[in-house]
Formats: sequence, structure tokens, C-alpha cells
Amino acid sequence: MKILSKVKRFLMTHDLPMVVMGGGVIQGHTTLTAQKFNVNWEALEERFPIIKHMRKYSDKWDYIRAVVQQSNDLELVGWVDSMRTLDPTGHRRVRNRLVTTEFVDFVVDQLIAETSEFGDFKFHQCGLGVTAENITDSGIETDTGIAVETGTQVETDHDTYKSVATMTMDATEAIREHVVMSQSGAGTCMDRTLFAAINVVSGNQIEFTFEISFAAGG
Repeated sequence: MKILSKVKRFLMTHDLPMVVMGGGVIQGHTTLTAQKFNVNWEALEERFPIIKHMRKYSDKWDYIRAVVQQSNDLELVGWVDSMRTLDPTGHRRVRNRLVTTEFVDFVVDQLIAETSEFGDFKFHQCGLGVTAENITDSGIETDTGIAVETGTQVETDHDTYKSVATMTMDATEAIREHVVMSQSGAGTCMDRTLFAAINVVSGNQIEFTFEISFAAGG
């Protein structure tokens, strides 16, 4: 009973969902880092003339990224990256946010009958919602209309999953929320995070880095 009481107090203090079985505890910790970049589109359009005829900045960036990935040219990768200037006023880092109930339920279901969806928690979406996070969240609160972005997936320190996605803004807005989903615009919501507004204009970019760590122990 004393151990269980300690677990409950930890849960209440950290707002983290936990699974307790016997003497073991699995803790879910998440971190979201959002970095705003100002982009030199004039220089990029000179280097990649075809993007001048694209209306959306997101389409321009998708084309540039595809060319860079296919080229395997490290010099080109470095040059494109240098066209993005980090805006320190648009940096947000939020730790220990809420893993959703539907993700916890999903994990338990996967232990019984796994599906390919388990490896698909890489879809990022940002929004304008201002309501505080809740474990019952199932997606973004207020959509921006910006397309869902597929993040890259990385394992770090053996116990941490990370997904990184760059989203290109197409309007003047105040971005306040972020979710990671198992499908593009649908599926299971792993995490929704609220943060202080990042004010953007069309052409700005926000790079979202989502991390979730699992700690074994008793």
C-alpha cells in the first residue's frame, strides 16, 4: 500500500499516466521542442527555379527536401540548411506532458494482438487551440489547414523514441498546440502538447521534435 501511495502521489504531481504491475513501474515521459525558422526563400528560388511557380511554401519545401534527399549531396544539404535562420523568439521546450489514455489503451491492445500501426506514430500536426492538455485528447483542437507532416523516427539512449518534423507555415497565425498521431490526420493520438504562442507568417517554418522515454524499474 505504501508503494502504491507513492506511485499515486508521483502521478498526481507529474500528470503522467502510469501502469503498475506487481513491483514494476513503467513511466511515460514526453518532451516537445519547437523551433521557429525564418527562411531565405529568395535564395532558394534562385537555386531551384521551378519552385517560383508553386503557390504554397509547403509545396516549395517539399520539392526542395525531395531533391536534397535524392542527391545525397552533403554540400547541398548544408547549403539548404544555411538558408534557415533560427528565430530565438520562437523556441519552445515543454517537458513531462500528457500521454493520452487512448495511446495507453493502444499499447495494451498491441501486447495482445500487434498491428503494423504500432510503428507509425510519426505524423505531426500543429494547431491554434488554447485548451489545456487532457488525457482524453484524441487529436488537434483547432486545425491550421497546414498539411500533416511525416516525421523522421530515431531511437536514442535505447529507451527514448524521437520523431522530428519540419512544418512550413502558409498564413499569419499563432501556433499553440501540437499532436503526434499514428495516421495522417487520424488514428491514435499519442500526445497533445500546449505551449506559449509561436507567432508565424507565411513562409516561416517550425521544426517539431517529439520524444517519449520509458524507464524500467520497480
